[in-house]
Amino acid sequence: MIRDDLERLLRRDYHPDYWADDVAGRAAEVVAKLEPADWAWLGAAWPSWPAAHQRQLADALAGSGPAGWPILTALLRSADAEVAMQAAEALQPDPAWPGDESLEPDLRRLRDVVEPELADIPEDLIRRGRTAR
Repeated sequence: MIRDDLERLLRRDYHPDYWADDVAGRAAEVVAKLEPADWAWLGAAWPSWPAAHQRQLADALAGSGPAGWPILTALLRSADAEVAMQAAEALQPDPAWPGDESLEPDLRRLRDVVEPELADIPEDLIRRGRTAR
């Protein structure tokens, strides 16, 4: 049931304002209810989703803690800069995320293609990865 609810929320196209104002919060509430088997399903399912749905997933995983980190880390490696940036925005405010030095090339690429006012988000994650050594 939780999987169906999450997929129903994430696998639709929304106007960005409607997503941000209404759906993102509901998706985060469903994420908070995921059990280990649901996380395993999600980890296997999301790579086949379109980029727009992967962005919504990254947004919904903000604040999900260690359970969501593997998916967010994989999303950071996305060739789609919007997907990667959404994952960076989800991880950056999480003080418990330890960083990952192996992400530095992906984060540098992201930093170089995003708007200048967003570049400090991947830069911050690069610094965290370096201190995680």
